[in-house]
Amino acid sequence: MSFFWIFLFITCNKKSHNDINNSAEKPFQFTEMGKKEILEIKFPDYWNTQNSTKNDDYFEEKLNDLDYFDKIKGRLVKTRIYNSLLAKKNQKIDSLFILDSISNKDMTFVYVKSYKTENGNYEFPPTFQEIDLLIFSKSNFKEKVNIYSYRNYPYSVGMRLGYLNNQGNLYIKEFEADEEKTAFVKEEHFQISKNGNVKLVSSVKQPRIKNLEEVKNNPKSLIVWKGDYEITTKAISDYNNEKFDMSYYINISNSNSAILSIGAKHSEDYLCEGDYKLQEKDNVLHARGKCDQDDRDDFYLKFEGGKYFIKSKRFINQDWQELKKE
Repeated sequence: MSFFWIFLFITCNKKSHNDINNSAEKPFQFTEMGKKEILEIKFPDYWNTQNSTKNDDYFEEKLNDLDYFDKIKGRLVKTRIYNSLLAKKNQKIDSLFILDSISNKDMTFVYVKSYKTENGNYEFPPTFQEIDLLIFSKSNFKEKVNIYSYRNYPYSVGMRLGYLNNQGNLYIKEFEADEEKTAFVKEEHFQISKNGNVKLVSSVKQPRIKNLEEVKNNPKSLIVWKGDYEITTKAISDYNNEKFDMSYYINISNSNSAILSIGAKHSEDYLCEGDYKLQEKDNVLHARGKCDQDDRDDFYLKFEGGKYFIKSKRFINQDWQELKKE
């Protein structure tokens, strides 16, 4: 072997050795995501977006400034490799982008940005924008951590703003908005380790009611309708006039609106699924949808004795029936 090749071999080995030492000395860090300012701004319980004051406008402007989704760009993924990890059964992924991918020994952390639409017979389908951290151990999927989400329903919006620092601390603030106001509803802190373990450090729900006096004067405000409900009961099919099991799946995001999905075999029996407006009277919620020629396809909800109930002329049993809340 010539002297030149021996020298080149030794030089390369030294460079490789130095790279290893430098790599070992440099601690693993997460890719920072979001805006650090979210830690500094103290939001009130809620502020008005209609007939707003200067103070209301200030917090609405601050919230909009903290929204970073559109400013983050990534590489379009044309395959469906991550779809099953990101979409629920009733969702479809419209587009997906890789923002970053980092590794620590056997762990891989993939930052993804997605646009989704909820499946169903909607005039205006709910849409979702999300940024998630997918954690893999030895190429096996371990966990998904949501950093950002924007849920756009016909009459309401939900926003989850997260800031992830390079040490794996994820700070979350959640908001809900309807046609009249924006509410600050939850604050959370997660710790993500370099080994891919996720720990909830703290979670604080913001009070929906300002003070005890308001509770005394308005007891029905203690009822929290937000959530998902379902019932399966007997109905008469509009397709063949035969008795069948009809399932109602109801999502309520605020006190003004709900989304109804109907489980049925024939399209004639689920034509009326979609968006419903809610009106409250005498502690009963009256839901009206697009099939509002009469009240046959309306449904009514009430809370009594710690349980949720539904009734509708669409059902054979038109008495109050208990709903299952997920």
